[in-house]
This record gives sequence, structure tokens and C-alpha cells, in this order.
Amino acid sequence: MIAVAIATIWWCIGLPMMLFLSALQQIPGDIYEAAALDNASRWRTFRYITLPSIKRTFVLVVVIQIVLQFQLFGQAKLMTNGGPNNVSKPMVLYIYEAAFTKWDLGLGAAASEVLFVMILLAAMVQFLVSRRKGESA
Repeated sequence: MIAVAIATIWWCIGLPMMLFLSALQQIPGDIYEAAALDNASRWRTFRYITLPSIKRTFVLVVVIQIVLQFQLFGQAKLMTNGGPNNVSKPMVLYIYEAAFTKWDLGLGAAASEVLFVMILLAAMVQFLVSRRKGESA
């Protein structure tokens, strides 16, 4: 399972880094200059300027990664094929095996609906958190 996790992190790290880079580039330099004039330490600058400025991007990245992890299939199929005693079998691999290997289409469809509801809930949490943050600003 650790090898699957490492491969997945390596595979999924590009998009979050690009999102964080763009969020950091949108912070005005005047704010950092004002903090330097006030003799703010690096920690205070990070805590009170950088983190609040990228909070919405952080929430977006967390939700995107959660949704992507629900859809994990290729790494587990190629590396472990479900692993010993189905330890590293993600839900999408379970759906694939139920519907297309065992030909239990009802079970595959039901598991697909459960996966859809879980992804929908994660997306709704992101929507509500980002909307709430936008109203207070």
C-alpha cells in the first residue's frame, strides 16, 4: 500500500504545485514590503499574509485531491491488482472487478452510485467552504 501511495503522490503532485504557484504569484508584493517595514518575522509574514492569501487555493487542492483519490484505479491495478487479501483495492477497482470480471452488473452499478455520492459530497463541501469564504471577504 505504501508503494501505491508513493506512486499516486508522484502522479498527482503536478496540478497542486501549479495551483499553489499561481496563488503565490497573485499576492501583491506591497504587502510583503509593508510587513518588512514593520519588522515582521518570516513566520509572522507566512502566518498572517501568505496563508490567508492562499486559503481558498488550499481548500480547492484538498478537495480535488480527495476526489482524485476516490477515482484511483491504475496504480492499484498495475502494481498490486488489489493486493494481498484485497488490502490495496480501491473502490473503482472493486467496481471494475464486480461489473466486468464477475459480471455482477447490479453490484457494480450500486457501487458506482455510492462512489458518485461520495464524490458529490466532497465537491459540495468544497463549494460551501469556498462560498462561505467569499461572503466574509
